[in-house]
Amino acid sequence: IEKCDNFIETKTAHKTQLETNLTETQELIQVLRSRHHAVLGSLNRIRELTAQRDQALPKLESEIKRLQDLEDRDAILQDEIRSRELEIDRYSQNRNRLIQKQI
Repeated sequence: IEKCDNFIETKTAHKTQLETNLTETQELIQVLRSRHHAVLGSLNRIRELTAQRDQALPKLESEIKRLQDLEDRDAILQDEIRSRELEIDRYSQNRNRLIQKQI
């Protein structure tokens, strides 16, 4: 009887420990599931943002190219304006010399 009681007591303690382990494991599974869902949510958001970036990137590159073209055109026009100003100055000086000669 004593052997049986000891066996039952040992098996009962073992069963209680297994139940405790099971409860802890189930709680851990719940925590991990929650984290898993949070990670999936973050991953989906990253995918959305990546898709938005990929969609916006060609437009941005096009705008940058357009801006560079406009800056190049601006520089050319400024050079042309300076050239015209110098030309006007030369003609004005020549005109003034001609007026001085006539006087």
